Amino acid sequence: MGLLLALSYPKPGWSGFAWIAPGLLLAVTAGLPRAGTLRTAYITGLTHYLVSLGWLLHIPFPAGAVAGWLALSAYCALYPAAWTLLVWHGMPAAFPADPSLDESSKSIPDSLGSKNPFLHRFQAMPWISRTIALLSVAAAWVLGEMILGRFLSGFPWNFLGVSQYRNAPLIQISLFTGIYGLSFLVCWVSVSGALVAHRLYQAVRGRRLLPEILHGQPSNLPLEWAADLRLPLFVLLAVTGWGLHCITVPSSPDTRLITLALIQPSIPQTLLWDGGSSTNRFEQIYALSEKALIGKPTVLIWPEGSLPSIGRDQFDRMLALTAAAGCYWIVGSDDVEILPDATNAYNSAFLIDPNGRFARPYRKRHLVIFGETIPLEHWVPFMKWLTPANGSLTAGKEPVPFQLGSNGPVASTLICFEDNFPHYTREYATADVDFLLELTNDGWFGESSAQWQHAANTTFRAVENGMPLVRVANNGLTGWIDGHGRSRDILGRESGNVYGPGFLTITLPLPARTQPRATTFYTQYGDVFGWICAGWWCALGIRIALRRSNRTHGVSQ
Repeated sequence: MGLLLALSYPKPGWSGFAWIAPGLLLAVTAGLPRAGTLRTAYITGLTHYLVSLGWLLHIPFPAGAVAGWLALSAYCALYPAAWTLLVWHGMPAAFPADPSLDESSKSIPDSLGSKNPFLHRFQAMPWISRTIALLSVAAAWVLGEMILGRFLSGFPWNFLGVSQYRNAPLIQISLFTGIYGLSFLVCWVSVSGALVAHRLYQAVRGRRLLPEILHGQPSNLPLEWAADLRLPLFVLLAVTGWGLHCITVPSSPDTRLITLALIQPSIPQTLLWDGGSSTNRFEQIYALSEKALIGKPTVLIWPEGSLPSIGRDQFDRMLALTAAAGCYWIVGSDDVEILPDATNAYNSAFLIDPNGRFARPYRKRHLVIFGETIPLEHWVPFMKWLTPANGSLTAGKEPVPFQLGSNGPVASTLICFEDNFPHYTREYATADVDFLLELTNDGWFGESSAQWQHAANTTFRAVENGMPLVRVANNGLTGWIDGHGRSRDILGRESGNVYGPGFLTITLPLPARTQPRATTFYTQYGDVFGWICAGWWCALGIRIALRRSNRTHGVSQ
C-alpha cells in the first residue's frame, strides 16, 4: 500500500493508485489487534515516505541527507498509522453497538468482519449511519494533514489530493476547500470502494451471488453492495462537472499583458557554496540574461540562490544591461541587516527598476529547518553537524508585493517551499495582487523527482487563490501555471531537458483592473473545510472520552 501511494506522486505520478491506497490499508488492517494495526500501518506509511522523499538523498551533504531522509520519513509515517488506529480502535466508541444491529449482523457471512467486531456491526448499520461513519473516516485523514502541515513548523508536502494535480476539472474544488477538500474526496471514495469490495467478497464467499448469476436469477444484491459508493461517486461526478464548467467558461477579453523573462541558470549546489566559482557563475547567468533581454521583456527574473553574493562590478554590469533594455529586474539573493545589537541575515528577493532604484525587499518568512535555520543551535551545538548551513537566517515578517511600474501589475513573491503552505500563501494573494511569483532553488536535489513534486504542490496555490503562478527555478521547473491549475509552459519540456540552463520568455495574460480583483472563497476564509473536519473529530473525541468514562464509572459501581 505504501508503494502504491508513493507511485501516485511524480514521478511517475500514477494518480489512480491514490484512489486505492487508503481503502486498501484499512482492508489489510481490518482484523488486526491494536499493536498489529499500528505496526502494519506504520510500515505502510514509512514505505510511502521513504520512496516518495527519496530525492532528499541527492542533497550534497551525505550525513545530513541520510539522517534527514530517515528522520522525516519516520515522522511523517506516524500520520497514516494514527489514522488507521483511530478508525479501527477509536471509532467504535464514537459509533457504539446497538443490540438490534448485533442480531442483524449475524446474517452476514463469516469473513474479515468477524475478526473485527466494529466492521461486522458497521455493515449492519442503516445507510445514513454508515455514511456518517465513512465521512468521519475521510475527515480523520484531513485532520492528520492539517496537523502535518502545521505542527513543528509544518511539512505540507504531497498531501493525498496533490496526486490529482493534473486533473484540472477535479482540482477546482480547491477554490472553496483548499487541498484538503480533494484529499477528503479521494479518501472517501477509496474507503467506500473498499467497503463495497468487502461486501462483494462476503456475498461471493457466502454463495449468495454466483448461483444467482449462473442460473439467471434476478438479485438486488448489486444495489446493496453499491449503496455505500453511490453518494461519494455522485459527489465526485458533480465536482468534476462543476470544475469542467469552470475551466471552459471563456475568460474576459479585456486583459493586460506582461512579458517576463525567466532565467534558469542550473548551477549545482556545490558551486553555489564555492566562493571561487562566483565569477564563472555570474558570467553564465549574465549571458543568459543578455539573450533573454533581446525580446524586450518588462521584467527579468532570476531564481532563488542564483548568486548568494554579487560584487559591485557585477551588479553595475547588470544595472547597465537592464537599464538599456528598460527592464525591471527581480533577483533572489542574500541580504544582511546590521543593527546596533545584532546582525540579521535573510534570504531575500529584490526588485530593481530600470533606473537602479531598489524597492523594499521581500524577506523569506518560512525558513527550512536544517537548511536555513538550525533548531536549538544555542543549546544543542551538535545540531550544526547535520547541516551545511553556517548558522540560522532570520525570518521575514510579512508579504511584500512588487509593483512593476507606476500603474503596472503587482506580483507577490514567495521563496523556496513557502508555496507549499496553503494557509500562508493566501496571505500573499490579496485583492491588489495580479499574480504569484515563486523563486526557488531545487538544485539541492539534483535532477530528481523533487522538482516535479514541488510543482505539483504549487499547482494548488494557483487554483486556491484563482490567479496565475510563475515559477523561476535554478534547475527546473521554470514556467507558469494559470489560475485553473493548468501548466501553460515549462522551460525544456519540448526538448525533454527541464533541468538544464536556459531562459523562457512568457507573455502573462492578466485581467483588466477596473476595480480590485475578486478573491476566491479560499483566499478570503482559508481552511474552513479543514477546520470543520478537525472540529468534527474534536466533538467525536469528547464523545469517545465521555463514553469510556461512563463505562469505567459503571464498572466501578
